[in-house]
Amino acid sequence: MEHTKTPWNYNDPDGKIRNASGEVIATIWLWPESGTRDANAAFIVKACNCHDEFVAALKRFMEYGDVFAYTTGTVNPYEQAKAALAKVGE
Repeated sequence: MEHTKTPWNYNDPDGKIRNASGEVIATIWLWPESGTRDANAAFIVKACNCHDEFVAALKRFMEYGDVFAYTTGTVNPYEQAKAALAKVGE
């Protein structure tokens, strides 16, 4: 199943996330006094708009994994990229 094409945007007093055509694809509901609705909507839009590019960059990185698979302390960037791709189902 395909998701609604990006880019998505949020600039709506009613908590609506919209696609490039202006169609509503999601509504963010929180109590008004929490003050986090706009921040949550902005985070969702930013993450969704960057997702495909992020996945492509990690896949390119992993093509050269042997070159970059080194450790600095306990951090191995190749394994981090592999885990991140697995988390998003790639």
